[in-house]
Amino acid sequence: MHVSSDGGTSSRAPLPPAEQPQAPEPLPPAEPPQAPDLSHPLLDDNTRRAELDERAGFHFVGLSEKNKDKVLLAQVQIERAIEKALLSDGYSRDELSQKSKRDEIRGFLFYRNGKLLSMKTYDSYVKEVQFGTHRSRPYKVLIDAISSSNLFLTKVKKIKRWER
Repeated sequence: MHVSSDGGTSSRAPLPPAEQPQAPEPLPPAEPPQAPDLSHPLLDDNTRRAELDERAGFHFVGLSEKNKDKVLLAQVQIERAIEKALLSDGYSRDELSQKSKRDEIRGFLFYRNGKLLSMKTYDSYVKEVQFGTHRSRPYKVLIDAISSSNLFLTKVKKIKRWER
């Protein structure tokens, strides 16, 4: 019962459930920042191959179509693995998406001293990246270029390395 200000009593019925004050619904927990999606390469293989073919230019002069195809296939496999490793190490996806930056990286990977690498070298690079890109010679070439300020790539996240 409730005593009114005039001294009388009145009975107040409880509010129906629809009119009772509701506590705000709890917000769903915030999702942690997502790691870069490594399953989706920056380029499909056909686009990557076309860019590599264009970048090679005069380097392919005198090469048979068969050998040109072998070189391009190897370059696609190596570049895809290197890209995935760079992304997993926290390098900027936006920066790696720029064609000019990809062409700069290709210079370090595939045209050392301004010359096309030998097919033997491409074959060994493909095997190396298949067994672990981070320990491969082409990846080490890029990391050395970054460390010596010959190649500038932005790291957007820090990676903890336990293997060193």
